[in-house]
Amino acid sequence: QIVICIRDNGPGIPMDMHERVFQLGSRIRHDVSGSGLGLAICRRLAHLMNGRLLINPDLHSGTEFTLSLPRAEMPELI
Repeated sequence: QIVICIRDNGPGIPMDMHERVFQLGSRIRHDVSGSGLGLAICRRLAHLMNGRLLINPDLHSGTEFTLSLPRAEMPELI
């Protein structure tokens, strides 16, 4: 499995919003332009590749997302 963690040191996302950030059209900050599709699409793509995109609930500050994907098998070269 391949795991990628992305973390920032901003104000974080409130716990009650953690699952909402993955819903289509959801935006946490209304003062920033955007469609609210990014994380929903990323989570769906991860799921289609038998992976997961999660938000880490254990941080005391900032936000961390973890993307886990199964390792791809390399085809044998002839």
